[in-house]
Amino acid sequence: MSFLAPLYLLGAIAVIAPILWHLVRRRPQNHMPFSSLMFLRPSPPKITRRSRLDNWPLLLMRVLALLLLALAFARPLFRGAEESTTATEGRRVVLLVDTSASMRREGLWAAAKTKAREIVDELLLTDSLAVITFDDSATLRMSFDDSIRVAPQTRGAEVNRLLSLIEPTWFATNLGAALSYATDYSQEHVAPASTEHPSASAAIPTQVFLVSDMQSGSDIATLQAYTWPDDSKLEVARVETNKTNNASLRILSEDVIPGDDEASVRVRVSNAVGGSSSSLSLVWNQRGSQVEPIQVPPGESRVVRMKPAEGTTTSLRIAGDDHDFDNEWFIVQPQLRKSTVVYVGQEVENKRDSLLYYLQQIPLSSRHHEVTLQRQDSESLVAGLDLKNVPLVIVGESILQDRVSWLKQYVSAGGRLLWVLDDDQVPNELTAGLRELADAPELVISEAAVKDYAMFAKIDFAHELLAPLADPRFNDFSKIRTWSHRQIKSVPETWKSVIAFDDKDPALTEVVIGDGRLWVLAMGWRPSQSQLALSTKFIPLVLGMAKSRDASRDDTPLYFVGDPVPRDLIAADQADSSDETDNASGKATAIGSPEWMTADKRFSQPGVYRLAERSFAVNVAPQESETDVLPLESLERFGVTTGTSETPDQAATRQRKVQDTELERRQSLWQWAIVAVLGLVGLESLFSGLRSRR
Repeated sequence: MSFLAPLYLLGAIAVIAPILWHLVRRRPQNHMPFSSLMFLRPSPPKITRRSRLDNWPLLLMRVLALLLLALAFARPLFRGAEESTTATEGRRVVLLVDTSASMRREGLWAAAKTKAREIVDELLLTDSLAVITFDDSATLRMSFDDSIRVAPQTRGAEVNRLLSLIEPTWFATNLGAALSYATDYSQEHVAPASTEHPSASAAIPTQVFLVSDMQSGSDIATLQAYTWPDDSKLEVARVETNKTNNASLRILSEDVIPGDDEASVRVRVSNAVGGSSSSLSLVWNQRGSQVEPIQVPPGESRVVRMKPAEGTTTSLRIAGDDHDFDNEWFIVQPQLRKSTVVYVGQEVENKRDSLLYYLQQIPLSSRHHEVTLQRQDSESLVAGLDLKNVPLVIVGESILQDRVSWLKQYVSAGGRLLWVLDDDQVPNELTAGLRELADAPELVISEAAVKDYAMFAKIDFAHELLAPLADPRFNDFSKIRTWSHRQIKSVPETWKSVIAFDDKDPALTEVVIGDGRLWVLAMGWRPSQSQLALSTKFIPLVLGMAKSRDASRDDTPLYFVGDPVPRDLIAADQADSSDETDNASGKATAIGSPEWMTADKRFSQPGVYRLAERSFAVNVAPQESETDVLPLESLERFGVTTGTSETPDQAATRQRKVQDTELERRQSLWQWAIVAVLGLVGLESLFSGLRSRR
């Protein structure tokens, strides 16, 4: 027999009360006066060895009633042999160890290996173990099948050996993907039954132990669409370092001010929360570079300007913090590009009143791009313009018929052409040229009737040409007045109006021809026609048109560790496999292998590399520098259940309680005990009444 509430059996001690009551002698009730004892004191009856129980049946009924009452409150039940046995299989334990770039901070990896060994040593002999390491992807190091072949007493040493063979990588942290991978693996791969417990079931709890620095830059977005299993729990074993100062940097852009010989580089410097120092410094890795001191309080960031790098500089370094894994930003010095903007037009005697004069005042060249403005007339224009070297052609006069077909081939192949409807052009020839170029046979061009002046009214700031001017500080076009312009009628629906006059006539129209762009400007920019050339909008407008068709592909691209390697680099590496990739920065620290590319074609470590006469820079992902602690609530918001799953003994106890409750409910022995108590109480009352009457 078992009991659900055995503490109630202590109530059986109350049987002492009726026994003592029966042993105590009561004072005689009848008094008889006696002369010789009148002055003696009466003495109460005492329990002596000669005291004896006179009413055994009454005492037994009272004692039995109390015992049955205590038994009823203890909820008795009879457990059979099949109900007394419970499952003894252990948990499925997944050890998840962080090997991302942030774990390269001093002391973290050693602490992680120690913490992992402690966790494994505390596991029960019946627990099954799997070991997974992760950075931006998860890697299975020890499966459940592998761990069952290892003696439970030596699992800690085996895990320590596995972790000693690897080091933290340079990849970013994808914590969400690692947690989902660990739980999915534990659900899909059932641990094999041990020889001691061959009847082990798959329906056992899963415990995930996460060993990580829990840096706030971890990617947990994957958990938003993931359903965390009900039988899985996560316990975080966070490792930390005694040195809290960590700063990082990132080069934003290089600015060149027109007319100013000195360019500047914008650098964002961030200082981690919890640091104690705000004094940092920046320096290029070239010899003799000047150190730039800066002040960045902990938890804040600053954007500073520095002089551009010179010569063979490959990186910008930051100093003044405790951890150097993210203290270097690698760059590749862009090579000087040369291109030509072709202007098709005639020379004029009064140069200040020509379209070419104002084009010559635009600083088309930059620090790394030399642009030459070349004038040609319609007759000297040659076929086969080089798209790479000629990013823009500006037409300021009527074009011969055969030259129009050359320009159409240039634009269709991806070139950019600006056709200026200047009033010196012959209307008939102008209309015929545009009709053929844009395949618009119904196009009609005529002089617009302007009373005083026309203004720009409708401006599409969402267009790529005008997007840089969309800021409220620069989007005022009201001061640009136009004295005369051309009116374009019968415009095809494919033509897009970028700027329109207040009389609703298009001022600047864009036409897509093949892979290129044609812009039609319905006015000239000479002061006698408009104030466009004298406004601040003229330079950015022309520079936007002169932008290379390959501007979306930077000549010095910036890659991050973990990014896919472009196909052209893969092809170059396969074509010249004998030429080893050289890390020009001198920071060639091999992680696992000296290869710069992983097996799945991703960049594996930071540095500056040169392959097939092409240089490129690879940096650590900026989010790895966010070393503040990620709150555990961030994981719980996505449904992750934290805590420790119950051990086999706890599970067996819980299962036994459930079984006992069900058995007790079915047997209901306490109800029969209460019925017996009521019967005994009634019988005791009847017996006492009869005896007192006698």
